[in-house]
Amino acid sequence: MMNRNFFTVGIATAMLFFFSSCKEKPASVQRDIVITGSESEKSLVQYLANHFVQANKQLNIKVRGGGSESGINALKKGECDIANSSRVFESSDYEAFKTDSVKQAIVAVDAIAIITHPSLGVNGLNVRMVSEIYSGKIKNWQEVGGPDLDIMPVGRKEGSGTRQYMKHRLNLDDFTPIQQEFKRYEEIVAHVAKNKNAIGYVSLKYALDSERRPLAEVSIVPVSIEGVEPQLPNDNEAIVYGDYPFIRPLFQYYLPGQNESIEKFIRFELSVEGQQLLQKIGYYPINDYHKQINKLKM
Repeated sequence: MMNRNFFTVGIATAMLFFFSSCKEKPASVQRDIVITGSESEKSLVQYLANHFVQANKQLNIKVRGGGSESGINALKKGECDIANSSRVFESSDYEAFKTDSVKQAIVAVDAIAIITHPSLGVNGLNVRMVSEIYSGKIKNWQEVGGPDLDIMPVGRKEGSGTRQYMKHRLNLDDFTPIQQEFKRYEEIVAHVAKNKNAIGYVSLKYALDSERRPLAEVSIVPVSIEGVEPQLPNDNEAIVYGDYPFIRPLFQYYLPGQNESIEKFIRFELSVEGQQLLQKIGYYPINDYHKQINKLKM
């Protein structure tokens, strides 16, 4: 006769195997999100994260700056879930991953503001003038309608996506060696505010106060594309119609299937609510062209 204890254990083992084999394993898990990178995106993403976690209280989102290169390197090393970048991934960036499944999302549009000291009195510049100031060809404010002062160009340090964007947009081989360079936008604003001869470039958000009004301590200079009146980066119409010269998309990069919360948060950023929220703090929503790219890249 079969041992009763053996029979009972056998049934229990079979049932355990049956239920465990029927249980579906989730493709990904939900856990906290770490986001690192672009200083241009730091305030934007932190603002959207604060709203997102109000409806997802079990989630914690940590947002860090450091520059686009810092975020991209952190994603390569597995030290963050999302890399904020104000520059697009290059082929060498993709090659650093063992998988070809790195995903991209364009989450916002950013305008770069050219700022000077409020007392300078320069009412407008064009792209050529800005280029020649940052190359070192134009050295005195008198050459562009200002006072007799040597120009002090101010910009971002290496590793900044904005620095790379401005170098490309201004068609520079390199920035003038006299350029004062800083890691954070707040440092650029503070430096320009203290020096009557300084000029700097910052993500628009950092040239505005909490009410989206221009900061009193610096002046935002209108800039023109050739043949167009000088425009301001906080003029919505100038951005929509492309009349302001320094506008660029802001990117996020991530690996799918690692954490279900990542894509849930990115979908929130791209939602009607998320795109409306970002406009309150000095950014612009993505356009139809960006949405088409997202369909291909996400």
